[in-house]
Amino acid sequence: MTRILLSALLACAACAGSAAQTTPMESVLPRLEKILNLIDSKYVKPVEDGKLFTDAVNGLLKGLDPYCAYLDADAYRKLQQEVQGKYGGIGIEMRKEGEFSRIVLVLENTPAHRAGLLPGDLVTHLDDTSVARMTFEQAVRHTRGTPSTSLTLTFLRAGDPVPRTLALDREQIQDPSVRAGLIAPRTAYLHLSQFHQRTPEEMALALEKMSESSQGFEGIVLDLRDNLGGNLNAAVAVAGTFLAGGTLVVSTSGMSEDSKRDYPAKAQSSPQAMKSVPLVVLVNHRSASASEIVAGALQDHGRAIVLGTRTYGKGSIQTILPLGDGGALKLTTAHYYTPSGRSIDKQGVTPDQVVDQAPPGGSEATAQSIARGNFWLQSEAAAGPRVVCGLDSPAPHRPEPGSPANLPHVPDLADCQLHRALNALTKQRLSHGP
Repeated sequence: MTRILLSALLACAACAGSAAQTTPMESVLPRLEKILNLIDSKYVKPVEDGKLFTDAVNGLLKGLDPYCAYLDADAYRKLQQEVQGKYGGIGIEMRKEGEFSRIVLVLENTPAHRAGLLPGDLVTHLDDTSVARMTFEQAVRHTRGTPSTSLTLTFLRAGDPVPRTLALDREQIQDPSVRAGLIAPRTAYLHLSQFHQRTPEEMALALEKMSESSQGFEGIVLDLRDNLGGNLNAAVAVAGTFLAGGTLVVSTSGMSEDSKRDYPAKAQSSPQAMKSVPLVVLVNHRSASASEIVAGALQDHGRAIVLGTRTYGKGSIQTILPLGDGGALKLTTAHYYTPSGRSIDKQGVTPDQVVDQAPPGGSEATAQSIARGNFWLQSEAAAGPRVVCGLDSPAPHRPEPGSPANLPHVPDLADCQLHRALNALTKQRLSHGP
Protein backbone atom coordinates (compact mmCIF):
# COMPACT_ATOMS: atom_id res chain seq x y z
CA MET A 1 0.00 0.00 0.00
CA THR A 2 2.69 2.51 0.98
CA ARG A 3 4.54 2.23 -2.35
CA ILE A 4 1.33 2.87 -4.31
CA LEU A 5 0.36 5.77 -2.06
CA LEU A 6 3.85 7.22 -2.25
CA SER A 7 3.74 7.17 -6.06
CA ALA A 8 0.34 8.87 -6.03
CA LEU A 9 1.56 11.59 -3.68
CA LEU A 10 4.59 12.22 -5.88
CA ALA A 11 2.33 12.55 -8.91
CA CYS A 12 0.24 15.18 -7.08
CA ALA A 13 3.38 16.96 -5.94
CA ALA A 14 4.37 17.19 -9.61
CA CYS A 15 0.90 18.58 -10.43
CA ALA A 16 1.32 21.27 -7.79
CA GLY A 17 4.53 22.33 -9.48
CA SER A 18 6.21 23.88 -6.45
CA ALA A 19 8.94 26.21 -7.68
CA ALA A 20 10.92 26.58 -4.47
CA GLN A 21 12.00 23.48 -2.56
CA THR A 22 14.05 24.06 0.54
CA THR A 23 14.70 20.32 0.96
CA PRO A 24 15.95 18.09 -1.89
CA MET A 25 13.27 15.59 -2.93
CA GLU A 26 15.78 12.75 -2.55
CA SER A 27 15.90 13.32 1.21
CA VAL A 28 12.12 13.81 1.55
CA LEU A 29 11.09 10.53 -0.04
CA PRO A 30 12.67 8.14 2.50
CA ARG A 31 11.10 10.04 5.40
CA LEU A 32 7.69 10.07 3.73
CA GLU A 33 7.89 6.34 3.08
CA LYS A 34 8.90 5.72 6.71
CA ILE A 35 5.90 7.72 7.98
CA LEU A 36 3.53 5.79 5.75
CA ASN A 37 4.97 2.46 6.94
CA LEU A 38 4.57 3.52 10.57
CA ILE A 39 0.94 4.47 9.99
CA ASP A 40 0.44 1.08 8.34
CA SER A 41 1.95 -0.89 11.20
CA LYS A 42 1.45 1.19 14.35
CA TYR A 43 -1.70 3.30 14.06
CA VAL A 44 -4.51 2.21 16.39
CA LYS A 45 -6.77 1.06 13.56
CA PRO A 46 -6.56 0.47 9.80
CA VAL A 47 -6.76 3.57 7.63
CA GLU A 48 -8.37 3.40 4.22
CA ASP A 49 -5.91 4.17 1.43
CA GLY A 50 -8.30 6.62 -0.19
CA LYS A 51 -8.76 8.65 3.00
CA LEU A 52 -5.03 8.71 3.70
CA PHE A 53 -4.35 9.86 0.16
CA THR A 54 -6.99 12.62 0.27
CA ASP A 55 -5.85 13.90 3.67
CA ALA A 56 -2.20 13.87 2.62
CA VAL A 57 -2.85 15.75 -0.62
CA ASN A 58 -5.05 18.31 1.11
CA GLY A 59 -2.30 18.86 3.67
CA LEU A 60 0.16 19.40 0.83
CA LEU A 61 -2.12 21.93 -0.88
CA LYS A 62 -3.19 23.82 2.25
CA GLY A 63 0.47 24.57 2.84
CA LEU A 64 0.43 26.57 -0.41
CA ASP A 65 -2.54 28.85 0.27
CA PRO A 66 -6.13 28.57 1.60
CA TYR A 67 -7.69 28.30 -1.87
CA CYS A 68 -5.92 25.19 -3.20
CA ALA A 69 -7.74 21.90 -2.72
CA TYR A 70 -8.02 18.32 -3.93
CA LEU A 71 -11.46 17.47 -5.30
CA ASP A 72 -12.50 13.84 -5.32
CA ALA A 73 -14.89 12.69 -8.05
CA ASP A 74 -18.01 13.66 -6.09
CA ALA A 75 -16.70 17.13 -5.13
CA TYR A 76 -15.53 17.76 -8.70
CA ARG A 77 -18.95 16.83 -10.09
CA LYS A 78 -20.69 19.20 -7.64
CA LEU A 79 -18.32 22.01 -8.57
CA GLN A 80 -19.07 21.55 -12.27
CA GLN A 81 -22.79 21.73 -11.54
CA GLU A 82 -22.40 24.92 -9.48
CA VAL A 83 -20.36 26.57 -12.24
CA GLN A 84 -23.36 25.95 -14.51
CA GLY A 85 -25.74 27.37 -11.89
CA LYS A 86 -27.18 23.95 -10.98
CA TYR A 87 -26.91 22.11 -7.69
CA GLY A 88 -28.80 19.84 -5.34
CA GLY A 89 -30.37 21.85 -2.54
CA ILE A 90 -33.52 23.31 -1.04
CA GLY A 91 -33.63 26.67 -2.86
CA ILE A 92 -32.51 29.35 -0.40
CA GLU A 93 -29.83 32.01 -0.26
CA MET A 94 -28.49 33.01 3.15
CA ARG A 95 -26.44 35.79 4.68
CA LYS A 96 -24.37 35.40 7.82
CA GLU A 97 -25.87 37.24 10.78
CA GLY A 98 -24.08 36.96 14.11
CA GLU A 99 -23.59 33.30 14.92
CA PHE A 100 -26.39 32.18 12.61
CA SER A 101 -27.53 32.56 8.99
CA ARG A 102 -30.52 34.58 7.82
CA ILE A 103 -32.46 33.63 4.71
CA VAL A 104 -32.42 36.51 2.22
CA LEU A 105 -34.05 34.80 -0.76
CA VAL A 106 -36.34 31.82 -1.33
CA LEU A 107 -36.44 30.60 -4.92
CA GLU A 108 -39.89 29.88 -6.32
CA ASN A 109 -41.01 26.29 -6.88
CA THR A 110 -38.33 24.81 -4.65
CA PRO A 111 -38.59 22.68 -1.48
CA ALA A 112 -37.99 25.77 0.70
CA HIS A 113 -40.71 27.75 -1.10
CA ARG A 114 -43.27 24.96 -0.91
CA ALA A 115 -42.51 24.39 2.79
CA GLY A 116 -43.21 28.06 3.59
CA LEU A 117 -39.74 29.37 4.41
CA LEU A 118 -39.54 33.17 4.09
CA PRO A 119 -36.83 35.80 3.68
CA GLY A 120 -35.92 36.98 7.16
CA ASP A 121 -36.13 33.55 8.81
CA LEU A 122 -33.05 32.95 10.98
CA VAL A 123 -31.55 29.48 10.52
CA THR A 124 -30.21 28.09 13.81
CA HIS A 125 -29.66 24.37 13.13
CA LEU A 126 -29.06 22.19 10.08
CA ASP A 127 -29.89 18.58 10.91
CA ASP A 128 -28.62 18.19 14.48
CA THR A 129 -25.77 20.71 14.18
CA SER A 130 -25.97 24.31 15.38
CA VAL A 131 -25.13 26.79 12.64
CA ALA A 132 -23.08 28.63 15.29
CA ARG A 133 -20.59 25.77 15.11
CA MET A 134 -20.17 26.11 11.32
CA THR A 135 -18.48 28.64 9.11
CA PHE A 136 -20.88 30.38 6.75
CA GLU A 137 -19.47 28.37 3.81
CA GLN A 138 -20.01 25.11 5.74
CA ALA A 139 -23.62 26.09 6.44
CA VAL A 140 -24.24 26.78 2.74
CA ARG A 141 -22.65 23.48 1.71
CA HIS A 142 -24.73 21.65 4.33
CA THR A 143 -27.96 22.86 2.72
CA ARG A 144 -26.77 21.39 -0.57
CA GLY A 145 -26.39 17.76 -1.52
CA THR A 146 -27.64 14.97 -3.71
CA PRO A 147 -31.27 15.38 -4.85
CA SER A 148 -33.76 13.26 -2.86
CA THR A 149 -31.59 13.34 0.28
CA SER A 150 -33.22 14.86 3.37
CA LEU A 151 -32.37 17.90 5.47
CA THR A 152 -33.88 19.02 8.76
CA LEU A 153 -33.81 22.79 9.18
CA THR A 154 -34.56 24.69 12.40
CA PHE A 155 -35.29 28.41 12.22
CA LEU A 156 -36.64 31.37 14.14
CA ARG A 157 -39.28 33.65 12.61
CA ALA A 158 -39.95 37.14 13.90
CA GLY A 159 -42.76 37.08 16.46
CA ASP A 160 -42.53 33.35 17.15
CA PRO A 161 -41.86 32.37 20.79
CA VAL A 162 -40.07 29.13 19.85
CA PRO A 163 -38.12 27.86 16.83
CA ARG A 164 -39.79 25.91 14.04
CA THR A 165 -38.41 22.73 12.44
CA LEU A 166 -38.94 21.55 8.87
CA ALA A 167 -37.94 18.31 7.14
CA LEU A 168 -37.09 18.93 3.49
CA ASP A 169 -35.95 16.80 0.57
CA ARG A 170 -33.29 18.33 -1.66
CA GLU A 171 -33.98 18.75 -5.37
CA GLN A 172 -32.05 19.82 -8.44
CA ILE A 173 -31.99 23.63 -8.23
CA GLN A 174 -31.58 25.88 -11.25
CA ASP A 175 -30.29 29.00 -9.54
CA PRO A 176 -30.36 32.28 -11.46
CA SER A 177 -27.41 34.46 -10.53
CA VAL A 178 -29.13 37.75 -11.46
CA ARG A 179 -32.09 39.37 -9.73
CA ALA A 180 -33.25 42.55 -11.37
CA GLY A 181 -35.95 45.19 -11.29
CA LEU A 182 -36.72 48.89 -11.44
CA ILE A 183 -35.80 50.20 -8.00
CA ALA A 184 -36.84 53.78 -8.91
CA PRO A 185 -38.38 55.25 -12.07
CA ARG A 186 -35.96 54.49 -14.94
CA THR A 187 -33.36 53.24 -12.46
CA ALA A 188 -32.37 49.57 -12.81
CA TYR A 189 -31.25 47.41 -9.93
CA LEU A 190 -29.11 44.33 -10.66
CA HIS A 191 -28.08 41.98 -7.87
CA LEU A 192 -25.50 39.37 -8.89
CA SER A 193 -25.24 36.60 -6.31
CA GLN A 194 -22.36 34.83 -8.09
CA PHE A 195 -20.59 34.61 -11.43
CA HIS A 196 -21.32 31.45 -13.37
CA GLN A 197 -21.30 30.69 -17.08
CA ARG A 198 -24.81 32.03 -17.72
CA THR A 199 -24.48 35.23 -15.65
CA PRO A 200 -23.67 37.59 -18.60
CA GLU A 201 -26.61 36.22 -20.58
CA GLU A 202 -28.96 36.48 -17.58
CA MET A 203 -27.88 40.08 -16.98
CA ALA A 204 -28.28 41.05 -20.64
CA LEU A 205 -31.82 39.62 -20.72
CA ALA A 206 -32.73 41.44 -17.48
CA LEU A 207 -31.42 44.76 -18.83
CA GLU A 208 -33.28 44.30 -22.11
CA LYS A 209 -36.56 43.54 -20.33
CA MET A 210 -36.24 46.50 -17.96
CA SER A 211 -35.22 48.87 -20.77
CA GLU A 212 -38.33 47.97 -22.76
CA SER A 213 -40.47 48.59 -19.67
CA SER A 214 -38.90 51.95 -18.77
CA GLN A 215 -37.90 53.27 -22.22
CA GLY A 216 -34.22 53.33 -21.26
CA PHE A 217 -32.33 54.05 -18.06
CA GLU A 218 -31.27 57.11 -16.12
CA GLY A 219 -29.07 55.04 -13.83
CA ILE A 220 -28.09 51.51 -12.81
CA VAL A 221 -27.19 50.04 -9.41
CA LEU A 222 -24.99 46.94 -9.76
CA ASP A 223 -25.12 45.14 -6.40
CA LEU A 224 -22.14 42.81 -5.80
CA ARG A 225 -22.50 42.62 -2.02
CA ASP A 226 -21.97 39.11 -0.60
CA ASN A 227 -20.92 37.90 -4.07
CA LEU A 228 -17.95 35.59 -3.43
CA GLY A 229 -16.97 35.41 -7.11
CA GLY A 230 -16.91 32.59 -9.61
CA ASN A 231 -16.09 32.39 -13.30
CA LEU A 232 -13.39 34.80 -14.54
CA ASN A 233 -14.72 35.03 -18.11
CA ALA A 234 -18.19 35.84 -16.76
CA ALA A 235 -16.73 38.69 -14.70
CA VAL A 236 -14.92 40.07 -17.76
CA ALA A 237 -18.17 39.94 -19.76
CA VAL A 238 -20.16 41.68 -16.99
CA ALA A 239 -17.61 44.49 -16.71
CA GLY A 240 -17.45 44.69 -20.52
CA THR A 241 -21.18 45.39 -20.61
CA PHE A 242 -20.39 48.89 -19.34
CA LEU A 243 -17.01 49.48 -21.05
CA ALA A 244 -16.00 50.24 -24.63
CA GLY A 245 -14.78 47.31 -26.69
CA GLY A 246 -11.07 46.65 -26.29
CA THR A 247 -10.88 48.31 -22.87
CA LEU A 248 -8.73 46.31 -20.46
CA VAL A 249 -10.79 44.67 -17.70
CA VAL A 250 -8.14 42.63 -15.86
CA SER A 251 -4.70 41.15 -16.37
CA THR A 252 -3.28 37.99 -14.83
CA SER A 253 0.26 36.85 -14.12
CA GLY A 254 1.67 33.61 -12.73
CA MET A 255 4.58 31.23 -13.20
CA SER A 256 3.56 29.68 -16.51
CA GLU A 257 3.47 31.65 -19.73
CA ASP A 258 -0.20 30.83 -20.36
CA SER A 259 -1.10 32.51 -17.04
CA LYS A 260 0.17 35.89 -18.28
CA ARG A 261 -2.85 37.35 -20.06
CA ASP A 262 -4.83 40.52 -20.64
CA TYR A 263 -8.62 40.30 -20.69
CA PRO A 264 -10.22 43.16 -22.68
CA ALA A 265 -13.91 43.94 -23.03
CA LYS A 266 -15.37 42.49 -26.20
CA ALA A 267 -16.42 44.86 -28.96
CA GLN A 268 -20.20 45.35 -29.23
CA SER A 269 -20.79 43.34 -26.06
CA SER A 270 -23.84 45.47 -25.21
CA PRO A 271 -25.91 48.40 -26.54
CA GLN A 272 -23.99 51.67 -26.75
CA ALA A 273 -26.27 53.25 -24.13
CA MET A 274 -24.83 50.86 -21.52
CA LYS A 275 -21.38 52.43 -22.01
CA SER A 276 -22.40 55.80 -20.58
CA VAL A 277 -25.44 55.38 -18.32
CA PRO A 278 -24.67 56.54 -14.73
CA LEU A 279 -23.56 53.50 -12.72
CA VAL A 280 -22.99 52.72 -9.04
CA VAL A 281 -21.45 49.45 -7.87
CA LEU A 282 -22.28 48.25 -4.33
CA VAL A 283 -19.66 46.14 -2.52
CA ASN A 284 -18.92 44.92 1.00
CA HIS A 285 -16.40 42.79 2.89
CA ARG A 286 -17.87 39.61 1.33
CA SER A 287 -17.44 40.83 -2.25
CA ALA A 288 -14.55 38.71 -3.47
CA SER A 289 -12.57 37.50 -6.48
CA ALA A 290 -14.66 38.00 -9.64
CA SER A 291 -16.66 40.72 -7.85
CA GLU A 292 -13.43 42.58 -7.18
CA ILE A 293 -12.40 42.23 -10.83
CA VAL A 294 -15.61 43.98 -11.92
CA ALA A 295 -15.52 46.67 -9.22
CA GLY A 296 -11.80 47.34 -9.74
CA ALA A 297 -12.10 47.64 -13.52
CA LEU A 298 -15.10 49.98 -13.46
CA GLN A 299 -13.42 52.07 -10.75
CA ASP A 300 -10.06 52.32 -12.54
CA HIS A 301 -11.69 53.49 -15.78
CA GLY A 302 -13.84 56.03 -13.90
CA ARG A 303 -16.89 54.27 -15.30
CA ALA A 304 -18.71 53.79 -11.98
CA ILE A 305 -18.85 55.01 -8.42
CA VAL A 306 -17.94 52.12 -6.13
CA LEU A 307 -19.84 52.43 -2.85
CA GLY A 308 -19.95 50.39 0.36
CA THR A 309 -17.12 48.89 2.41
CA ARG A 310 -13.70 47.51 1.50
CA THR A 311 -13.90 44.21 -0.36
CA TYR A 312 -12.48 40.86 0.76
CA GLY A 313 -9.13 40.92 -1.04
CA LYS A 314 -8.98 37.61 -2.93
CA GLY A 315 -6.83 38.51 -5.90
CA SER A 316 -5.81 35.04 -7.00
CA ILE A 317 -7.12 32.70 -9.68
CA GLN A 318 -7.69 29.00 -9.14
CA THR A 319 -7.51 26.70 -12.14
CA ILE A 320 -9.30 23.35 -12.08
CA LEU A 321 -6.88 20.68 -13.34
CA PRO A 322 -8.54 17.28 -13.98
CA LEU A 323 -6.42 14.36 -12.77
CA GLY A 324 -7.85 11.72 -15.10
CA ASP A 325 -9.38 9.61 -12.31
CA GLY A 326 -12.61 11.60 -11.96
CA GLY A 327 -11.04 13.98 -9.45
CA ALA A 328 -9.31 17.31 -9.95
CA LEU A 329 -6.83 19.71 -8.42
CA LYS A 330 -7.92 23.28 -7.63
CA LEU A 331 -4.63 25.13 -7.85
CA THR A 332 -3.74 28.81 -7.58
CA THR A 333 -2.09 29.58 -10.91
CA ALA A 334 -2.06 33.39 -11.12
CA HIS A 335 -2.77 36.70 -9.43
CA TYR A 336 -4.96 39.25 -11.13
CA TYR A 337 -4.41 42.99 -11.47
CA THR A 338 -6.81 45.83 -12.16
CA PRO A 339 -6.32 47.93 -15.33
CA SER A 340 -4.13 50.40 -13.40
CA GLY A 341 -1.89 47.56 -12.19
CA ARG A 342 -3.28 47.27 -8.65
CA SER A 343 -3.07 43.91 -6.96
CA ILE A 344 -6.21 43.23 -4.94
CA ASP A 345 -4.81 40.21 -3.12
CA LYS A 346 -5.07 40.81 0.65
CA GLN A 347 -5.83 44.50 -0.10
CA GLY A 348 -9.31 44.51 -1.57
CA VAL A 349 -10.97 47.38 -3.40
CA THR A 350 -11.49 50.55 -1.40
CA PRO A 351 -14.80 52.18 -2.40
CA ASP A 352 -14.95 55.73 -3.71
CA GLN A 353 -17.63 56.34 -1.09
CA VAL A 354 -17.18 54.27 2.08
CA VAL A 355 -20.62 53.71 3.55
CA ASP A 356 -21.19 51.44 6.53
CA GLN A 357 -24.45 49.54 6.52
CA ALA A 358 -25.31 50.10 10.20
CA PRO A 359 -24.87 52.88 12.74
CA PRO A 360 -22.54 52.45 15.72
CA GLY A 361 -24.02 50.94 18.86
CA GLY A 362 -25.20 47.50 17.76
CA SER A 363 -28.58 46.10 16.79
CA GLU A 364 -30.60 48.19 19.26
CA ALA A 365 -29.10 51.41 17.93
CA THR A 366 -29.70 50.13 14.40
CA ALA A 367 -33.37 49.50 15.10
CA GLN A 368 -33.83 52.90 16.74
CA SER A 369 -31.97 54.63 13.94
CA ILE A 370 -34.03 52.95 11.24
CA ALA A 371 -37.21 53.79 13.12
CA ARG A 372 -36.15 57.46 13.02
CA GLY A 373 -35.17 57.22 9.36
CA ASN A 374 -31.49 57.85 10.07
CA PHE A 375 -28.56 56.19 8.30
CA TRP A 376 -24.84 56.59 8.82
CA LEU A 377 -21.90 57.41 6.56
CA GLN A 378 -18.49 56.00 7.55
CA SER A 379 -15.33 57.88 6.61
CA GLU A 380 -12.42 55.87 5.18
CA ALA A 381 -10.45 56.38 8.38
CA ALA A 382 -13.50 55.42 10.43
CA ALA A 383 -12.49 58.12 12.90
CA GLY A 384 -14.32 61.14 14.26
CA PRO A 385 -18.04 61.83 14.11
CA ARG A 386 -20.14 59.99 11.57
CA VAL A 387 -22.39 61.83 9.19
CA VAL A 388 -26.09 61.08 8.84
CA CYS A 389 -26.78 59.83 5.34
CA GLY A 390 -29.66 58.59 3.26
CA LEU A 391 -32.21 61.22 4.23
CA ASP A 392 -31.84 62.97 0.88
CA SER A 393 -32.26 59.76 -1.13
CA PRO A 394 -35.54 58.58 -2.66
CA ALA A 395 -37.04 55.47 -1.16
CA PRO A 396 -36.66 52.39 -3.37
CA HIS A 397 -39.56 52.01 -5.76
CA ARG A 398 -41.77 48.91 -5.61
CA PRO A 399 -42.80 47.85 -9.12
CA GLU A 400 -46.39 46.85 -9.73
CA PRO A 401 -46.96 43.12 -9.08
CA GLY A 402 -46.62 41.12 -12.26
CA SER A 403 -44.83 43.89 -14.17
CA PRO A 404 -42.06 42.69 -16.54
CA ALA A 405 -39.41 44.27 -14.33
CA ASN A 406 -40.85 43.22 -10.98
CA LEU A 407 -38.21 42.19 -8.46
CA PRO A 408 -38.42 38.67 -7.04
CA HIS A 409 -37.41 40.38 -3.80
CA VAL A 410 -37.37 44.07 -2.94
CA PRO A 411 -34.21 45.27 -1.21
CA ASP A 412 -34.63 46.39 2.37
CA LEU A 413 -36.09 49.90 2.50
CA ALA A 414 -33.73 50.56 5.43
CA ASP A 415 -30.67 49.67 3.31
CA CYS A 416 -28.36 52.61 3.86
CA GLN A 417 -25.94 51.64 1.10
CA LEU A 418 -28.76 51.35 -1.42
CA HIS A 419 -30.11 54.77 -0.45
CA ARG A 420 -26.66 56.27 -0.91
CA ALA A 421 -26.34 54.58 -4.30
CA LEU A 422 -29.59 56.15 -5.48
CA ASN A 423 -28.46 59.51 -4.18
CA ALA A 424 -25.12 59.16 -6.02
CA LEU A 425 -26.95 58.40 -9.26
CA THR A 426 -29.10 61.52 -8.83
CA LYS A 427 -25.97 63.66 -8.34
CA GLN A 428 -24.35 62.10 -11.43
CA ARG A 429 -27.38 62.97 -13.53
CA LEU A 430 -27.47 66.54 -12.22
CA SER A 431 -23.77 67.06 -12.83
CA HIS A 432 -24.05 65.84 -16.43
CA GLY A 433 -27.11 67.92 -17.16
CA PRO A 434 -30.20 66.87 -19.14
